[in-house]
Amino acid sequence: MLAKKKSCRYVINATGKNGETYLTTCNNKQEVRQWIKAHNSKLNHKELKIIDKHKKFFWIKSILLFITAALIIVELFILM
Repeated sequence: MLAKKKSCRYVINATGKNGETYLTTCNNKQEVRQWIKAHNSKLNHKELKIIDKHKKFFWIKSILLFITAALIIVELFILM
């Protein structure tokens, strides 16, 4: 049986004080905090970017829900 690959929610993209590039993924906010705490002395905080991948999906789901509701309303008016 194949193991299901779990996707990570947060992507951290950071630049170090000496020009290093860091790219890592975390499953939750606690892991993000731990990673930042562990690498705090090496990071250039102006170049720290944390991307929440679920936030992107929230907008897509909201738009699809709105379109579906609009189509249902239009069909109800057509049937009357």
